[in-house]
Amino acid sequence: MLLISEYEYNECKIFLDKYYLGNINKKKDIILIAEEENEKIGYIILEVKCQLAEIKELFVLEKFRNMKLGEGLLRSSLNLLRLRNINKVVYKYDCNYLINKGFIVKKNFLECNIEDFFLKNNCKR
Repeated sequence: MLLISEYEYNECKIFLDKYYLGNINKKKDIILIAEEENEKIGYIILEVKCQLAEIKELFVLEKFRNMKLGEGLLRSSLNLLRLRNINKVVYKYDCNYLINKGFIVKKNFLECNIEDFFLKNNCKR
């Protein structure tokens, strides 16, 4: 059974250190990990700045790709942000996956209004 949970960095350090090359800000970053039968198989890392969140990375292990796990991590993270009254998330790079999920192309980044995302995808609070 797939489980997506929020983790503190020190709880998932070994897994993240294997795949994530960026820096973790323990005070600002949100880390969600996808697990299947107690095996960590993917993550999304977001940095929160006031009322704005930035996706630092969305990653799923190769053998678990094309199973909608990335979508599960994305939706879970957007729902968590919405519950914390953050309604906008950005991504600094071009990414067709996020564009296909409803992110809007801005000048130098992609942007998603979280309420609009859930309205367009027929999700209710």
